[in-house]
Amino acid sequence: MKRFMQIFATCVAVVLLSVVSSLGVYHYKSQDSGFTEKGTAVNVQLQEAIEQVTNPVMLSVDDVMQFKQRVTEEHTYDSVFRMIPDDVLQNVAQVVIGRQHGANMRDLVDEFRRNYKNVYQYIKCSETAPQSDTSSIPKAPSVKTVADTIIDGKAFRLIKSTEGRIE
Repeated sequence: MKRFMQIFATCVAVVLLSVVSSLGVYHYKSQDSGFTEKGTAVNVQLQEAIEQVTNPVMLSVDDVMQFKQRVTEEHTYDSVFRMIPDDVLQNVAQVVIGRQHGANMRDLVDEFRRNYKNVYQYIKCSETAPQSDTSSIPKAPSVKTVADTIIDGKAFRLIKSTEGRIE
């Protein structure tokens, strides 16, 4: 009889454990669906906010002119930032980060513009090749291909590197 009670108690415990675990799974599953719906709503709102900033709906001529001015200013900052040589940019970044404990693109460009004539024009670039008018033509990234093969029982390695201009 004692053995029967132990087996019966074990079976009851297994049944209760399975019921509790299944209730727990359904509980978390129902909460998860609400989380993804909230996440989707937040993603849609974020996407709409980004769209409003990058491609706004303009209702007046003033809105159009302000948008053009903002885009032109951003393009100017982008252009100046891209044309700063890497050696000079490292020095500008050290100065700005040391002063402000952080930097963004506008801070770096403003520092470069403010102090170009006094400081940064005298920093030598590591590139010794003279710059030509072809700098406006974008350069294709260099591609290095490595292939290992065995020919007549001997191992060979073929290295092929290409570099060119996009036209």
